[in-house]
Amino acid sequence: MDNNLTTSSLTELRVVTIAIKDNYLWVIMALGFPGNLLTFFTILSIRPRLRFTVYVAALAVVDNVCLVTKVININLNQRHVNMGDFGCQFLQYWGSLTGQWANWLLVMMTAERLIDITMPLLSMRINKRIYLSLNGIIILSLLAINWYYFKVFYFNKGDNNKCDYHNETKEEENFYFIAVIIHLIVYSFLPVLLILIMTCLIAKRLYASVSNLKRHFSVSRSALEKRKRFQRQITVMTMFTCVVFSILVIPRPVQHLFMADLKRRKVPYDENLQFFLTNIFFVMSDSSHAVNFYIYFLSNKFFRKQLYEKLSNLIKAIKTCPAQSPQFSNLHGRYTPQFSSLHGRYTRSSWTKQTAI
Repeated sequence: MDNNLTTSSLTELRVVTIAIKDNYLWVIMALGFPGNLLTFFTILSIRPRLRFTVYVAALAVVDNVCLVTKVININLNQRHVNMGDFGCQFLQYWGSLTGQWANWLLVMMTAERLIDITMPLLSMRINKRIYLSLNGIIILSLLAINWYYFKVFYFNKGDNNKCDYHNETKEEENFYFIAVIIHLIVYSFLPVLLILIMTCLIAKRLYASVSNLKRHFSVSRSALEKRKRFQRQITVMTMFTCVVFSILVIPRPVQHLFMADLKRRKVPYDENLQFFLTNIFFVMSDSSHAVNFYIYFLSNKFFRKQLYEKLSNLIKAIKTCPAQSPQFSNLHGRYTPQFSSLHGRYTRSSWTKQTAI
């Protein structure tokens, strides 16, 4: 938008939309960044460490990287900092890559749940190397798909003095439109479709998988019930995460395709309303990188228990730090080591307070 326009020339809806556009990422960052950190440290404390928990921890890290990249990109553009063509292209590339990667980590997390519940024997045969290979293929594919950012974007030193895309010719405009469609498919449509299908299969086969475990393995009733409760908890958590993800992510590409169709058919529309809806859907889409911690906390009792234990241990460690601090000599203000007769050397555990002579 042209900065020469005054507020009085804007409609009230557009003013509100601009305020949302300029500030929403800070709100999402304030809620999402600490939540993802808590998720990461909480999930790594769970033993035994399962593939599912590794995916949850990786998702928290990638979500935070994506949020930081978006905040940096938005602020540099708002302040018209000269990033150069490469800086502009790299930020666009990295922001899109991490956003897509986070969504596909959720796909892999859901797929791991599906295999573990519906095909427990197959899940045991799939080793770490296979999972790393699948994740490597996904990452390499995303790296290749997003390479078009280095061809499309540049730093516009003209009127707006910020990142922009080439649309001077019809061919450039068509190329950018095709690239955006590919991005929307990879970022939202395909992950949402796969996640919804797998979530339905998980819900259908949850109890059947427990029966398979009972038939194939000699386990006691108590052990079976314990595994059943654990499976139910993490499955409910996964299903909540997938449903919220689909609700937040899918409106943006649907609205984009709808607006592209209106423009193609030259159908008139309210630009202020379109501007408002576009930014609201961006808020929803970016929020998908910040809400997972709160979904885990509300939907999973085991996660809450681990979080409480982690915070309790941290508080206890802080409170006991002064009691465990080394003691100084009252007169000399220095440490005095005591010789250990058992080991014949000075040891950290044998520090004592020196007495006055």
